[in-house]
Amino acid sequence: MNISLILKNNYNVIKGKESDYMKKFKPTNKHEKIVITIRIDDYKVEQLDDIANKVNISRNELINQCLDFAIMNIEFKDDDNK
Repeated sequence: MNISLILKNNYNVIKGKESDYMKKFKPTNKHEKIVITIRIDDYKVEQLDDIANKVNISRNELINQCLDFAIMNIEFKDDDNK
């Protein structure tokens, strides 16, 4: 299964309605992970912890799902707009 399909299934996105991605973020089950280190502002950690507790998942899993969501919804500027 390709990553795009996995992410679309994870967020219950209806095929052909890409604009719905931003409205349908729903934390889901875990997938296999690798360990990395990042630095995050302290206030963001507090916000992430609050959200993770509300949806009953770990901070790590929430961050992973936020990254998936961002990757699926990223918009790049056209080369003409440099």
